[in-house]
Amino acid sequence: MTDEERRNGMRVLKSVEIGIREVEKQTNIKILACSSIISNQSSDIVCFTGYNEIRYELPYQVFMTIPEKRIIIEVARALTIVFNDYGQ
Repeated sequence: MTDEERRNGMRVLKSVEIGIREVEKQTNIKILACSSIISNQSSDIVCFTGYNEIRYELPYQVFMTIPEKRIIIEVARALTIVFNDYGQ
């Protein structure tokens, strides 16, 4: 990942965080604990971690092609999924 790609990714990531914070205000539910871009030799991943310790990861290239509003919806939905003891 180049420095420019990282800057663009962080700009979009901050925008998504702001959108999720707005959803939190509207629903009065804490959703997002932290988010980050993880780069290593083989891949670049955007990671969102919820307060319930659920992680939602997207490849960087996919993250950059999806509209921000759609990412906000998908991340908020993914991080608020609760599994019961019976796996239902």
